Amino acid sequence: MPSDWPSTPLPPAVNFDYASWISLFPDFVNISEGFASNCFSRASYLCQNNAASPVVCANAGDTTQLQYFLNLLTCHIVWLNAPQINGLPNTGSGSTPAAPLVGRISQATEGSVTVAADMPNQPQGAAWYQQTKWGAEYWSASAAYRQGPYIPPYRSRLRPWLCYRIF
Repeated sequence: MPSDWPSTPLPPAVNFDYASWISLFPDFVNISEGFASNCFSRASYLCQNNAASPVVCANAGDTTQLQYFLNLLTCHIVWLNAPQINGLPNTGSGSTPAAPLVGRISQATEGSVTVAADMPNQPQGAAWYQQTKWGAEYWSASAAYRQGPYIPPYRSRLRPWLCYRIF
């Protein structure tokens, strides 16, 4: 490791604000602050949360878009993992485990209840994000940061006035 690299990890560029998150996403009003904070930490593994993040660097140090991305990922992770009451995330008592169903419902039967789900035609890596509306929004909004910069190929010019003889 080069000697000019920091010896300790960079501090988070964005901290979790539970009150702000609930005001933006009222579907999660029944989620405890501890559970939501844990999901925010997990979201930080998926979207780099420090000053060296491509999102922060591309926006000249502004962390607004990074906060937006991390909030969307927090919603996505909460929806997939939180216990539920009446189909809504709820970490209170009387909740049931999160549904194990992944993908869009492709087939349903009523008698004897059968449900099948699939995720066709998804780009590599997108399927997990496409399970919720917040994950799909994150996937779409963060597309610019998943692509490398365009570097045009070197084009040599033919210079007929130069002599290309080998002596």
